Amino acid sequence: MAAELCVAPLSYNQSMIEADASAAVLRIGGVEGVVYVPPGATGIPGDVVRRMESIGRVFWQRVAWLHPWDVIVELGSGFGELIATVPLPPGSRLVSAENGGAEFPFLQRTLSEAGRAVELIESEVSLMPPLLVGLAVTATLASNPGQSQNACFRIGWHLDSYCAIAELTPLLTRFVRWAVIIPLAGLSAGRITELARGRFLFLIDRRTHNLIRVGSGRSEAAVSRMLESGWIYPDEAVLLSSAELAGTW
Repeated sequence: MAAELCVAPLSYNQSMIEADASAAVLRIGGVEGVVYVPPGATGIPGDVVRRMESIGRVFWQRVAWLHPWDVIVELGSGFGELIATVPLPPGSRLVSAENGGAEFPFLQRTLSEAGRAVELIESEVSLMPPLLVGLAVTATLASNPGQSQNACFRIGWHLDSYCAIAELTPLLTRFVRWAVIIPLAGLSAGRITELARGRFLFLIDRRTHNLIRVGSGRSEAAVSRMLESGWIYPDEAVLLSSAELAGTW
């Protein structure tokens, strides 16, 4: 049985961005937590705030509470704006994976002050399709399928989700139940239709936060109409190991 979901209000806005007195960083603070980003980086603070305020935050929370997951993994955490602030089930092991680089220390600081235990993995994932080198290795290391029966993943990197699922499928078969939130950016309605074929793919209704299945038999035109309707969040979808997990079947 899924744990009770309580969707927290979105609490961030531009007024929450301020310079941090102790280091050369910008501090984005709010009710649910604090995120650190580099100063002087054009557009980054605004982008981080927009992600905090987007329906994607509610989407991940909705999926995270569908089942008592053993582990919840974010592959591509950016500055930690979601894994550090989205209300996630306290009984799940939380893991953040991000490629090393100049921005990695800001993620480290965000997680160190998150008020929740989050394991951090410095990854080396090539995000160029079709290979996505290192994705499956990082996901396996983060989720530890030998110790976990149920796993929830969110892919935060901007990559080809079709290729990503192909890479992750052998790993997913090692879990009893699983969920993978995938980015839809760059995927046409036709590609999304292909991705849904023979799988349990769901979008989220902005109005009700219900999960809406993209059925295997749905046409490309029908999927296109869904995405253009305005009531469907078009940026992400979730693949589930079974329809029953969505709570709608």
